Amino acid sequence: MNLRQYEKFVFWVKGDENEGYTITFKIELKSPNGQVEYVVKGVTSSWSRMVVPLNEYYYTGLGF
Repeated sequence: MNLRQYEKFVFWVKGDENEGYTITFKIELKSPNGQVEYVVKGVTSSWSRMVVPLNEYYYTGLGF
């Protein structure tokens, strides 16, 4: 999937109080030429909108 046309990746996340949850997690973007990581912080028991920037830094790390 080519993400170059996008400026950000937006998603919603919510932790489950009954099951327990992490407050941070890592997203990895990979290509045959490399990978980059983005740490998502601030997960709570309420729905939260998360935004991962997709800028030149990430594309460079992927070898594009």
